[in-house]
Amino acid sequence: MRNKWIRFGCFLTGMNYDVIQSCSELAKKRVIKYCSALLILCVIWMFVGFMFTERYLHGSVYTCLFAAVLMTLLVIQIERQIILTRKSSLRISLVRGGMAIAMAIIGAIIVDQTMLKDDIDRQKQENLPAEVNHLFDQQSIELKKMIENTKVMIKEKDMERKNILEDLDKHPFVWTAIVVEDGSKDSTGRPIKKIHRSQVTNPKNGLIQATDSTIASMVKQNIARENQLLTLKDEIEKKLTNAGGILGELEIVYSLLMKSWISLGFYLLWFSILFFMEIFILLSKSKEEENDYDRRMQQQMDLHYRRIELMNQKALP
Repeated sequence: MRNKWIRFGCFLTGMNYDVIQSCSELAKKRVIKYCSALLILCVIWMFVGFMFTERYLHGSVYTCLFAAVLMTLLVIQIERQIILTRKSSLRISLVRGGMAIAMAIIGAIIVDQTMLKDDIDRQKQENLPAEVNHLFDQQSIELKKMIENTKVMIKEKDMERKNILEDLDKHPFVWTAIVVEDGSKDSTGRPIKKIHRSQVTNPKNGLIQATDSTIASMVKQNIARENQLLTLKDEIEKKLTNAGGILGELEIVYSLLMKSWISLGFYLLWFSILFFMEIFILLSKSKEEENDYDRRMQQQMDLHYRRIELMNQKALP
């Protein structure tokens, strides 16, 4: 069982299992130590990745599991950069320290938003009326303007229709003149043209139907907008209730932290746990002494360099 644990630890940390098997107990304990630290980080970030995808990306169970596994792989690859480094430098320590702070902040926020879900939802309900009224005032003003503009256009069309009807009452028929030539010519040889006058129905009569259709369309459009105005507040409230954005919840979490020392202490507790877990491997590596595994790795590298030198010497004439 212990060998399986060491093999699994080598898989996580990227160390060579065959070399570790022939090393001392101290080297094996180091593998187990790093493996335990990585497992804790993996569990935490698996939870963070799953909850983030479920709450804010609205993913399915399979999508959330995929995100959790992906987050775990990223954490392992980041930690391997420290574990597999032979000597920790100041530059690497600063970069990893900054990354630890960023990851701790993100992790603590996601954990807090998950743990404080009920408080966040309650605060949302308290803020909902003010947000609904604010959005309703903005959208209703635009909608009322459109309704009033359409009413003005309907009045103009009604006046136009009235004028057409008045003209039709006065002039139901109009005279038209048609110029025809019968083939005769005058003394100068020019063709003689005759004008035939006749009465036809006033052409404005056809405008009544088109005007009525336009007015009916405008009235129908205004009725739809007035109905939309009546249900606008309910629609806005429904959209805000179903909306779940991370930025909005961040503002609520911030207000909760500023209002209550208990909430702030809870956040700082999680931040400290995540930060020190992130920085633990870096601190362990900085204080780590060389053991036989490191010497075996160095020996293999020296032997490899020696082989290259011998091959170069043989290649020389």
